Amino acid sequence: MKDYSLEVQKLFLEFMMQDAQSYVRVQNIFNEENFDRTLRSTAKFIREHCDQHKTLPDRKQVRAVTNVDLQEIPDINEGHLDW
Repeated sequence: MKDYSLEVQKLFLEFMMQDAQSYVRVQNIFNEENFDRTLRSTAKFIREHCDQHKTLPDRKQVRAVTNVDLQEIPDINEGHLDW
């Protein structure tokens, strides 16, 4: 069984926020209810923003609305995104 700790779940959100393609890859299976309750509102905000505005929110928007700071991941490559 895989361990989806709070840190791993936050990292998933950070990867999704890295670029629109990352979000598009998972949007059909993305469900905020699968996230820890501390990240659920963040995941919901990202999904709703994408649904309404057809673009990812800015990290500053995410932080302002949900009080969760999603970091940019430097030097990311396709292998990271496949994870």
